[in-house]
Amino acid sequence: MTDTLIPVGLDVGNSYTKLALWGRDESGQRQIMCYKLASHVRSGGPNMRMGLPAAESQEYSFLVRGKEYYTVEKGCSDSIDLFSRGATSDAIAVLGHAMLMLAGLGGRSLALATNLPLVHERGISYFKLNQQTGLFEQNHELIAKRAGLFQQVPIQPHNPNHQLANVTHASCFAEMFSAYVNAVCDNEGQVDEKHNAVGYLDIGGGTTEIGIIKKHFQLDPSTAKTIPLGVLNVNDELYRLLVRQYPTYVDYFDPKRHRSVLSDIVETKRFWNGAEQVDVSDLVAEAVARVARDIVDEATKRLKHNFGQLNEIKIVGGGAYVFKDHLEALPYVNQDTSQVEFENACGLLKIMTFMSDQAQHINIDQAIDAVFGPVTTDVTDVAEPATA
Repeated sequence: MTDTLIPVGLDVGNSYTKLALWGRDESGQRQIMCYKLASHVRSGGPNMRMGLPAAESQEYSFLVRGKEYYTVEKGCSDSIDLFSRGATSDAIAVLGHAMLMLAGLGGRSLALATNLPLVHERGISYFKLNQQTGLFEQNHELIAKRAGLFQQVPIQPHNPNHQLANVTHASCFAEMFSAYVNAVCDNEGQVDEKHNAVGYLDIGGGTTEIGIIKKHFQLDPSTAKTIPLGVLNVNDELYRLLVRQYPTYVDYFDPKRHRSVLSDIVETKRFWNGAEQVDVSDLVAEAVARVARDIVDEATKRLKHNFGQLNEIKIVGGGAYVFKDHLEALPYVNQDTSQVEFENACGLLKIMTFMSDQAQHINIDQAIDAVFGPVTTDVTDVAEPATA
């Protein structure tokens, strides 16, 4: 008897890593279960804890390629800059496997769908520009490396109680395209493309995808672009504002050294000045507005000649929450922010389940029973569960 093949959508982002898999609601109806994990991973092994055996540690450390340790640790001050490491770095492989383990998928056989940015000028994307023809084409080598990242990189958990997922099949698709699939494909695999053309802004941690998708899953290449602006750019803007007002804290606020500090300030709008908690909500608001203005300006340039054919512009990705008060300058904006940060992960799950070459081998009910039947999903406070 072979193991049940469990489809999974995995979206490893610069700010958060998101995962989607099939589950059931309280009435037994099929639904998508979503989880997210802060994309904080540092070089090095677990911290030393007096008297705490390794088997009881809550840290998620991995030995990679038999020579280097990485540790997933929410809020670590020396978190790796994933964007600078590239789309196929060992740090991304570690984050992906940590997310799979935290969602209770250790030891399970998985059919995994992941993604890449749409079109990036540095070529680190799903599509790349052919300099000879002037046309976009699939970036086959990078796509294969990204998909194989969760299968081929030798990784060993430090904790003997932790077990890696067995990724038997892996595929890679384009960001924004997977969000579109989630919008037009229901939980039974039925596709209903209501609109002729939909504009998209997929705002992530380090990038924003801009483009138009037409019926029959056709991307308009003249509008497609990935720009290096996202939620993490708010940290950079906030840093400049903070050090101007609080110059003695220049090292403490430095985003290159203490990424999580600024992320926490953006979220809470406060920081500790000795024993005093300082409200900097005005500075956070200014930083958010500056980045949002740049995103809207770029989106307008890419889409303005097509406004007449658009039925709506959908805002997806975690940045939809952060910038929601500043995106109404664009026409036809649909700001349903209920589960926008999981749109890509959910779309990836549906692609793998209903549209991939593995679809014929996937039984959703059996997959749900395998995960949520006799096994209790163990999600620590590092992963934050939600439903879509």
